[in-house]
Amino acid sequence: MMNKIGRFIVGLKTGVAYSNWVARGGGRAIHDSQLQYVGSNFRIMVMLFDKAVKEHAIHSFEFNGDSYNYEMSTYNDSAFNERTVEVPIFTRILSSHAGKRVLEVGNVLSHYMPVSHTVVDKYERAPGVTNSDIIDFSGSHRYDLVICISTLEHIGFDEPLKEPEKITKALQHIKQLLGPDGLGWFSVPLGYNPNIDSLAFGNCDLIGERHFMRRLNFGNDWVECNADECRGIVYGSRYPCANAIMIFTVKP
Repeated sequence: MMNKIGRFIVGLKTGVAYSNWVARGGGRAIHDSQLQYVGSNFRIMVMLFDKAVKEHAIHSFEFNGDSYNYEMSTYNDSAFNERTVEVPIFTRILSSHAGKRVLEVGNVLSHYMPVSHTVVDKYERAPGVTNSDIIDFSGSHRYDLVICISTLEHIGFDEPLKEPEKITKALQHIKQLLGPDGLGWFSVPLGYNPNIDSLAFGNCDLIGERHFMRRLNFGNDWVECNADECRGIVYGSRYPCANAIMIFTVKP
């Protein structure tokens, strides 16, 4: 019951966040139908509150045949964006590799739980984090598991030097960091970086399993879907942040 109440509250808070987001210009994309409300932030808030109240608050979601509870943390507005599904999924992947050699690319999970695995992040300074470009990281051994949560899309795209091919180079390098039976798990938002979308919907030999999820409503409920249902979805439209993600694997 408390989880359902929490999801309901998230829906209301998302209305506030979304109204502010639209008033600021809606990030990378904004619908024409939203523009008429930009000058009236209060009207947007009331409209979205009403919508959130009417929508059903789902307390769990399905991914790859398993059930998960949504992440409700306020850190980085996780309950309001794609982190609400990414964190539970990758936490379970991590727990299934207890005692194994694990590498995380991008410092994410340590903000939600204590971690003991190796973390590489080019920009974030934090205890236990190795500051290195993943392409330059060699490590002292090969890894049984590599995880990367919504970080890959920034490589060569949100950096001073634009390198569209750097994502492919990063994946190739990560393959080399995996042990013989190792596995890499990645999540990326769709409709954000066209280079990621090309990998998601094209024929890329580097990628193994592909799973797709899309956001359903202002209450931030998500559902697993097929690739075609995610084509054309734009980051930040209709809802703030990712409206669809791909979760995929890489093998050595």
